[in-house]
Amino acid sequence: MPHVHRVFYVSRARVDPCGPEPRRILEVATGRNARLGVTGLLFFSGDHFAQVLEGPRAALEEVMDSIRRDPRHEMLLEWPVTPAGGERWFPSWAMAYLFDERLEALIERLGRLGEPLPALEATAGELLAAADLSRLGLFRAGDKA
Repeated sequence: MPHVHRVFYVSRARVDPCGPEPRRILEVATGRNARLGVTGLLFFSGDHFAQVLEGPRAALEEVMDSIRRDPRHEMLLEWPVTPAGGERWFPSWAMAYLFDERLEALIERLGRLGEPLPALEATAGELLAAADLSRLGLFRAGDKA
């Protein structure tokens, strides 16, 4: 079994938060992630995306290459793929999704961090702590609106 790695990024969203694109992103990502053995959580504030992904290094590199090429993202900051150093944070979520406009100020600030980047775990952990994760059951890709 390949070792688990983790990656985190922040991007400016180039989508209408009320339009069909967020759902399309989730539907494609969920299928691809399940096929590649990737799990994760996508935060969307309406203006920015922030995402934590975990899985085999090669799979994460494939997913990140796709995200970098996606015109719906303007990449602001990307942490390097690093060993997770333990178990997955999201073992059963091929792609969980949380839309929360209240996270905008935090996600925007994370996107402006400079070099050297703080530890991925601390940065992603700050976002996880601020998020209302109890809302994750409200929408997952593949659900009917």
